[in-house]
Amino acid sequence: MREATLDPARVLPGLLRRRAVELADRDFLIDVERGRYTYGAFQRRVEEFAGLLKDNGVGPGDRVAVLLPTSVDEQALWIACGWRGAVQVPINPAYRGEMLRHVLHDSGPRLIVTVADRAEELGRAAPPGTAVFTLDIGQPLEFDPAVLSDVDDPKPWDLAAIIYTSGTTGPSKGVLTPWGQLLTGIEAFDDIGAGDVLYAPFAAFHLGGKVPLQIVAHWGGTFVFRDGFKTDRFWPDVRAHGCTRAWAFYAMANFLWRQPARPDDLDNPLKSITGGPLLPDYAAFEQRFGLRMRTNYGMTEAGWPIATGDLVVDHRSCGRARDGLELRIVDDFDAEVPDGQIGELIVRAERPWTMNVGYLGRPADTARAWRNGWYHTGDAFRRDADGNYFFVDRAKDAVRRRSENISSFEVESMVTAHPDVLECAAIGVPSDDGEEEIKICVVPMPDTKLEAAVLAEFLVSTMPRFMVPRYIEFLAELPKTPTSKVRKVELKRDPFTAGTWDRVAAR
Repeated sequence: MREATLDPARVLPGLLRRRAVELADRDFLIDVERGRYTYGAFQRRVEEFAGLLKDNGVGPGDRVAVLLPTSVDEQALWIACGWRGAVQVPINPAYRGEMLRHVLHDSGPRLIVTVADRAEELGRAAPPGTAVFTLDIGQPLEFDPAVLSDVDDPKPWDLAAIIYTSGTTGPSKGVLTPWGQLLTGIEAFDDIGAGDVLYAPFAAFHLGGKVPLQIVAHWGGTFVFRDGFKTDRFWPDVRAHGCTRAWAFYAMANFLWRQPARPDDLDNPLKSITGGPLLPDYAAFEQRFGLRMRTNYGMTEAGWPIATGDLVVDHRSCGRARDGLELRIVDDFDAEVPDGQIGELIVRAERPWTMNVGYLGRPADTARAWRNGWYHTGDAFRRDADGNYFFVDRAKDAVRRRSENISSFEVESMVTAHPDVLECAAIGVPSDDGEEEIKICVVPMPDTKLEAAVLAEFLVSTMPRFMVPRYIEFLAELPKTPTSKVRKVELKRDPFTAGTWDRVAAR
């Protein structure tokens, strides 16, 4: 049920403080690899981290960069930042080199918290003088726990985190995410209620790894997770912990579907799996595993404005507009297009503080995204006469690989760092898992003899693993518009040619 206004008592840090008293001995977070924390134990860990922040001089308005594995400690540190009036900047552990340097210099943290084997690297990448604290996950801290009983609860308009996007139109941007935005997750995932145990093996540097805490704390439930999705551990995890709800992106669900059928497929406690997009054979998936599949459309900046609920009309649709949000599909001049026509999806909310409040240090980008009072998603959609929304394409030119939105701009920047590369265009090409693989079309420097295997070896050593291109093709020139923009539509028209080199096949 949607609240007419946001209830400040439901903002996550304050809510958890009360749950630690009301439900002290109930399981709150279960890390399947490191153990479980009750509501009471989690609050005590939050207080320990609040003491750490206090002793390191972190206070209101400061930013704390966090590069940690998905863990109870990562989540407790996040909540502790809220109590100190600071803002967490979660960093993907796969970031290295220029991407890591960019996030640290763009966010300007007062403190960085990481694990021992990354501390030196982060110290070099950060602005001079930035303090780095090395954390031993799960071990006692040497700081006195902070007393939080007399501290005011964070409010819906306070910042919960600065979450960096995939940087589809330029370098990654820090999305200013208020605590109020997390509250909308309770409404967006309305199949979760009292007594449910949610399984979501999502990274905590994404919104999808943070909002589960808000949802289960609202209902007094339990959140079960692991540091990364593993196909062979999904059902054992679900069964071992009695999980009743789960989240799984398309690729995850597809990996589960492709496993050989087993006699005990129906022997599981799940009632539903939510993820997107839906498998074409979602009805057969439901029958095989005895559950419902649901989907939605979401993004860091806007939460989840579209959802199917249990009303799935077509595997290609991501649902209908959620209550409390206005959606339009518009042309280049923000004029609404008729049903059935393709345009850009734009969104605005009835209630304040339920969407992003801009991009860190980027007023021009913020104004561009929020022009005419609507947030412009940059994604192409169409809508049918019944109000069902259909995602068409990523107008921002991201590549979707293994549940990660990958910036073609950043891939291209790292490829062109090779001294023998003149130009590069990165595109998404079809993948067997239903999402995309990355292909780079490369124009070598004149009079060089760059080989695909040599370039691939360079990229493996300098890029996050999930961004390393699978396919490489060398071209004499890239197709361009009269204004010198690369015409990627031409590159995608025939993605696999005789000159396409496959890194997987070459192993």
